[in-house]
Amino acid sequence: QKTPRGSPALRALFALKARMHRTIAEYLSEPHASFLAGLLYGTRSTIPKDLADQFRRTGTSHIIAISGYNITLVTSLVMVALVAIFIPRKKAFWLAIIAVAAFVTFVGFSASVVRAGIMGALVLAAKQMGRLSRPLPLMTAAALGMVLSNPFVLLFDAGFQLSFLAVAGLLYLAPRISAWFHILPKRIGDILSETCAAIIMTTPFALHSFGQFSVVAPVSNLLVLVAIPWIMLVGFLAVIAALLIPLLGQLFFGVVWLLLSYVIGIIGLFARLSFAAIEIHLPLWGMLLAYLFIFLLCRRKKSV
Repeated sequence: QKTPRGSPALRALFALKARMHRTIAEYLSEPHASFLAGLLYGTRSTIPKDLADQFRRTGTSHIIAISGYNITLVTSLVMVALVAIFIPRKKAFWLAIIAVAAFVTFVGFSASVVRAGIMGALVLAAKQMGRLSRPLPLMTAAALGMVLSNPFVLLFDAGFQLSFLAVAGLLYLAPRISAWFHILPKRIGDILSETCAAIIMTTPFALHSFGQFSVVAPVSNLLVLVAIPWIMLVGFLAVIAALLIPLLGQLFFGVVWLLLSYVIGIIGLFARLSFAAIEIHLPLWGMLLAYLFIFLLCRRKKSV
């Protein structure tokens, strides 16, 4: 019998991932199990096709893939926990960056995951520096690092291009359109401004490349994104509890099932609307004109 090679820490990490996968499958039925696995560590292959189509029609596919959004959620939860136990914010920031590296290692070093880690760390760094005083050097450095590691991503990797555009929307456009939602509670206004910024920034490219636009994306994202951090947090606690105290794990998984059912129900409701997604192909000149308009919008004075 061959002795397993590689770092003992990595072997332990991947063994934990396999154990988590078995535990989720034991406590949750489909599609809830695959949905939670997709949220926690990016496993999408077992998600039923009809549910994946519903995510696509409602513009919420990003929540079932490891993206900069998922990484940002992980770092935000870590930051809140560290600050809550009175760790200075500057030290908490570096611990959160370490958490990003650990999460990327845990999920696996695929190109999309590494990209998500870089983009998530970029958003965290920009917020740490005072939300977005000068994010362009950070974005340029992140993009340059990814392009140098694989030059083909610049022209042929739609995931890279969409991720870069979405982060640019979060960093540049969201602060400019936040006044649109000033009458709403701050948390809801922040979610809507960031969601709309990412949608506005990625839509011209998506219409040129894929020819489909989700009409219901802003509303569907608002309704489901408020639940995603709780699903990730309670889902992680459920797995840990199930491994240590099965009865407690069963209780946590019951809460996760309710939260997952809410999200699946909302997505299914909006996906059934006849106008949920429309087919529009934007020519290259139209895409460039749209980004010129967005650039001018980003040049506006930041809303207060």
